[in-house]
Amino acid sequence: MIPFISHEDLGAYLEQTFTGGELIVKISLDGACEAVRQELHRTLNLVTDEDIVLDGNNTSTLILPQRPVHAIDNVTIDGEVVDADVIDLNVERGVLRLNDGSVWGAGMSNVALTYTHGYALDEPGVDGTIVRVPSNIRCGRIRLVSSAIRWGAARSQTCTSLT
Repeated sequence: MIPFISHEDLGAYLEQTFTGGELIVKISLDGACEAVRQELHRTLNLVTDEDIVLDGNNTSTLILPQRPVHAIDNVTIDGEVVDADVIDLNVERGVLRLNDGSVWGAGMSNVALTYTHGYALDEPGVDGTIVRVPSNIRCGRIRLVSSAIRWGAARSQTCTSLT
């Protein structure tokens, strides 16, 4: 999966220029971003029109597996279309709530929908409810990666001076 921190972001932080082709930069950015995804159990990158199937829970509230959620479509319960007017969406929490007194009927894999979720990878991708990965996550990862890059550069210079 594409890292949510670019080599340009890293370069701006370190006041250096990277082409994006440096192996240590690629590995460090990818590893740092993947560690966050695994810890949060979330994709983070923007995914459009993903089809999913969930278990109904016999309540008026359903929590989607990925957030933030930007759009939902084609919602069905046991194959019956749910009118979009009766669904309230909490973007940040990824919660769908039926506002007409009905429930997400209990059952295994009986709720199906298409949704768009996640964060933009760069500023041009920001649009409407779609924002970048929160800065506290990006900054923490950039600091970690910059340490690896600095360590690698120092190690390389030490090895060169020994030859």
